[in-house]
Amino acid sequence: MDYISFNRIVDIYQDFEESDNRKMATAAIDKLKAFLEVEGVALIKIKISESGKRTISHIITSDFDGTGSKKEWESVYLQESLQNVDPIVAASIVTPHPFNWSSITSIIDISPEQSLFLAKAQEAGLINGASASSVTCKKLYHELNILSVSGRNLTEGQLEVLRLLQSCTCSLLEKSVDGAQQLTPREHEVLAWLAEGKSYWDISTICNISERTVKFHIQNIYQKLNAQNRSQAIVVAMKRGMI
Repeated sequence: MDYISFNRIVDIYQDFEESDNRKMATAAIDKLKAFLEVEGVALIKIKISESGKRTISHIITSDFDGTGSKKEWESVYLQESLQNVDPIVAASIVTPHPFNWSSITSIIDISPEQSLFLAKAQEAGLINGASASSVTCKKLYHELNILSVSGRNLTEGQLEVLRLLQSCTCSLLEKSVDGAQQLTPREHEVLAWLAEGKSYWDISTICNISERTVKFHIQNIYQKLNAQNRSQAIVVAMKRGMI
């Protein structure tokens, strides 16, 4: 590794460490993309329950949502909770080492459901890439943090860079969740019921408020999250770790 490359890695590491909002995190991610010459980057924090269910609590992505007609891949992934079948996530749980996606079969046995997932991801343009991860034990669950890049396989040296940078992304995901404090407690409650698929009438009954008030809160939620509809609001909220 030459002196210039080392300095760039240190610079990117410091940017990740010092990021305390989404804008700064995105800028650090863009530097990583340029350094590794990859197409996209994704930082994901997943809670794994005792039953094995995986729930995304925080996510930041940059150009990681597929290409062309499959540009909605990220939304589909979140809405259908595909982290529960994603073999990259499964491999990230069992190996402490960074890996190229092309080596996935040497880490885990791929199920038919996972093979179908990979085929759909490849249709969306996510063919080559690499991931590095770490697992932290909490009282009631395990926490999986993954840093992934897409667009090409990485060299051994680049995989080590990915591993190094992944180590400082755990707290970054939580610090960079902007906008969560903008919602009132009632708006948070309404948003949570929206994510459960409840209707306006259901929410009004559960919260003991009128449907008109529910609509008022939902319009405020859309405005604060810069969303146009229910699905978009839910996706934004999930990316920010708000639900």
